[in-house]
Amino acid sequence: MPSVETSGVDMKRISWETRREVALYDFLWRWLDRLGSPARLFILALVAFVARAPGLLLHPRFWAEEGTFYFAHAYGHSFWDALTYIPPHIPYYLFLTNLGVALAGRVPLEWAPLITSLFAMTVQFAPVALIAWSRSELFNANAKKTCGVLLVLLAPSGWELWLTATGLQFWCALIAVLILLDFAGPVARLWKVISLGLLAICGLTGLIACFLTPLFILSARLRRRRLQFAQAAVLIGCCLFHLSILVTHSQGISQNRFSPLDLNTFVSIVWTRELVLPFLGPDIAKVFGFVLRTTRSFDAIRLYAITLFLIALEMGAVVLICGKVERTLTNLLLAGSALVLLVMSVVLALGQKSGLIMYPASSRYFYVPNVLLLMLMLNYVVEPARIKVSCRLRSLILFFAIGMSILYFPTRTLSSPQSPRWSDEAAKWRKDTGYAMEIWPKDWYVRLGSQFGTATRKEESRE
Repeated sequence: MPSVETSGVDMKRISWETRREVALYDFLWRWLDRLGSPARLFILALVAFVARAPGLLLHPRFWAEEGTFYFAHAYGHSFWDALTYIPPHIPYYLFLTNLGVALAGRVPLEWAPLITSLFAMTVQFAPVALIAWSRSELFNANAKKTCGVLLVLLAPSGWELWLTATGLQFWCALIAVLILLDFAGPVARLWKVISLGLLAICGLTGLIACFLTPLFILSARLRRRRLQFAQAAVLIGCCLFHLSILVTHSQGISQNRFSPLDLNTFVSIVWTRELVLPFLGPDIAKVFGFVLRTTRSFDAIRLYAITLFLIALEMGAVVLICGKVERTLTNLLLAGSALVLLVMSVVLALGQKSGLIMYPASSRYFYVPNVLLLMLMLNYVVEPARIKVSCRLRSLILFFAIGMSILYFPTRTLSSPQSPRWSDEAAKWRKDTGYAMEIWPKDWYVRLGSQFGTATRKEESRE
């Protein structure tokens, strides 16, 4: 039990239940504060990378387009050709994906997936570093930094993006948001160079970071600093670059991205994937998803009533999450980033939109919005002596969400006993160069020697 001086609360005047609540918060604060140094955060991240799926490092794999298209092209082409490659079905540029696979194409075939896995791990360390040395008011205490890193590493939706070059554009979007939030007045010239360089890389790695351009423009307009104007200019340039690719590769735009999206489907997706999943875990999200999918066969009147009920629930959840958040520019940009990325990801997601209601379908689209929503609740994590009752309750909800993420963290290991081992597949290819090497997930293959790889489900690109 913490002392009265430590907790800042007169223990004689509060109930036994409140005493337990204060003691629990004080205990969690102390441990989170101890873990908040940069060195300990990096050790924590390294443990997470290994613990989630040790097999991905012991027996590395290619994942979907990473092998089927990008590596199949890189293996038979020069480094420059691999770096500038744009697959026929993906009408935008993925710089970091190309770079990782281009490096993998320079080593012996058996070692190639290890290179992309280590490269992806390096990129995934970037958000940890940005939080560890952040000057943002959102991470103004070691305990908040620890929570932020845990949210980045443990989010249930992140399993699909784990140690694969295919998902780096989603990590880049998160990096861009952290750069957007990092503002504390004048900065060193080194940080200016680093932030602009990182932002350029993120903007050139897919479209998702580019969706944040309006928020960078708003930041520049309100903060009126040269660095913020330069950051907005970098992302505008990346948007124009991708636009030129969209114009010249318009035939690669999949019509699956423009499947109908009605209001009931959208609010159902938001409820199960953005509100239930990060706070209550995958199992509860699956139950809600199954129930909501079942209600889609109802008549129009009942479907309309369910839609209104879900909207009311979501508004209540937003009030619970954001009700006591200070109206600062940082929080405005954070909430705006979560909203923009959630809406754009759902609207432009591949396949039937109703499929997004069910976890774990297309989890990659919800990773960054999930993390950003929970980061909003870091506003409630303050020193025990200064915290109010309402904020303490909300901070404990955040700690509970982190606990649920820890509980489910190793359950999606991205592998099974039936998953192919790349070393075995490469050995088969050595004996028969016409052999299609099987990769992860099921029904994806690498065929070397062709102009570009082909897959059983290539028309359902995961990008």
